Amino acid sequence: MSTQNLSKLELAAEEIDQGINFEKNLAYLNEEGEKGNIFALKTLGFLYSLGLYDSQDESKKLLIDNMSEESEKKAREYFTKAAELGSVHAKIWLAMGECIRVALNDKSDSEAGENFPTAQDFLNAEKLALHAIEESKKESCDCTQNAVAMMCHWLAQVYDSKNPSNPIYDEEKVKYWEEEYEKKLKNFNNFSQF
Repeated sequence: MSTQNLSKLELAAEEIDQGINFEKNLAYLNEEGEKGNIFALKTLGFLYSLGLYDSQDESKKLLIDNMSEESEKKAREYFTKAAELGSVHAKIWLAMGECIRVALNDKSDSEAGENFPTAQDFLNAEKLALHAIEESKKESCDCTQNAVAMMCHWLAQVYDSKNPSNPIYDEEKVKYWEEEYEKKLKNFNNFSQF
């Protein structure tokens, strides 16, 4: 990406992605996020959700571990703040995170313990996803079609979960949302834009 037309925030995000001035740029994004800058909040949410390795270091040192509970919590906090400020993109990521959490947990109650998703967890994931998808249809949406496509896929997975507490298992909805996913992918096939 050329850095000629980037704002200071975009440049900080680009440099983080390239492993340049990580601490300084992360501090700047945090500072701007605290001021309510949606771009900074979404960027921080993505960093903590997806993780980051130091691309400048041959050992590929982990700078942000997306598998830790702390990172998951931070990502959710940043996306929540951005969503509260009107970012549909952040709403999509929050809903997708909830859908992934409940759809991938198909263990029996005795195996899963306290993290076992309840019927209400499935209903909440569905509600968040449907609301975010509806919001993405607005003209002022800041969301990429790839993110909406992935949301459709994960909503289908929620409907398809064989978890015994899933009250919304529905094969027709699985088919519908997977078809929506495929349509959106055909319309927009650049997966670098999440």
